[in-house]
Amino acid sequence: MLKLFAIKNSCFDNEETYGKYLALADEKRREKIRKLSVSEKRNQSLAAGVIVPLALGRLGYKGGVEIAYGEHGKPRLVQPEGLFFNISHSGEWTVAAFADCEVGVDIQHVKPADMRLADRYFAAEEREALAQSDCAQDLFFRFWTVKESYLKALGTGLSRTLNSFTVRLSESGVKITDSLVSNEWYAVEINAFKDYKISCCTAQPQPVPKPEILTV
Repeated sequence: MLKLFAIKNSCFDNEETYGKYLALADEKRREKIRKLSVSEKRNQSLAAGVIVPLALGRLGYKGGVEIAYGEHGKPRLVQPEGLFFNISHSGEWTVAAFADCEVGVDIQHVKPADMRLADRYFAAEEREALAQSDCAQDLFFRFWTVKESYLKALGTGLSRTLNSFTVRLSESGVKITDSLVSNEWYAVEINAFKDYKISCCTAQPQPVPKPEILTV
């Protein structure tokens, strides 16, 4: 089971809606939001704070929500048990992936990128694919989202670098090669929003999810 939910951050531009959901956020989240001076960042943070309980409601869960954090900061659900999640936001959208196994998700707004970043963060095979591509900018963000979602699924944080493993993209799907990890991980790409790339990575193979847009 892999489910993907999305909130358009601009829904919190409405002052009444913003105030209502800010009051529902926990104190730590409210304090974080108060320190942000840019409205776009406040909206992103608020969306990240409310998307989990809203999505759990859509999944039929009615109880309390308790979240703990791993060694490298990856969030996990203590309550409800047996369900895994991950959150990402970029530009106008915040997304949350839920699965019955470890999961990571990443969303990136596709915009002009400094391709020199590939020399620093991408593996040799990925850099070669970019050099041969007629759509290098698009391919750059496809690689980036898969790589980020994989590290988020592993829960390693910054203890692993993006160039310490290789992603191969083909018509048959995504293949991740990592000499430091014995078990196989599975990534899918989701093309749901114009000018955005999304990837979900899981410990078990999953069908490509269609995002459900949450309204507030």
